[in-house]
Amino acid sequence: MNEKVAVVTGGSAGIGLATVQALAQQGWAVAIIARDEARLEQAAAMLRQSGARVLAISADVADAEAIDAAADRIEAELGTIEAWVNNAMSTVIAAADKIIPQEYARVTATTYLAQ
Repeated sequence: MNEKVAVVTGGSAGIGLATVQALAQQGWAVAIIARDEARLEQAAAMLRQSGARVLAISADVADAEAIDAAADRIEAELGTIEAWVNNAMSTVIAAADKIIPQEYARVTATTYLAQ
């Protein structure tokens, strides 16, 4: 196939899902990476109903090995990745002096250091 392949992390809801929908409508094959398996499958089913070629992968973007494995699987099943959109993020709602180091590390790993 000559379709382009795009990956969207955090693509099962919100801006990520809207991004996946826009890409699919433009004829891209899309891979969605997200942690929530139920929401991930709902998003993939919705996209497939519109005729999109979709691969849904449950993975945590803070886990570099899992994301490397996801990229390998995407290229094996959909083809060469031409676009990668890092949309996944984490946040902590609390006063700055109440956030523990592990929470800062999680937000940083997901939002800024994701593959």
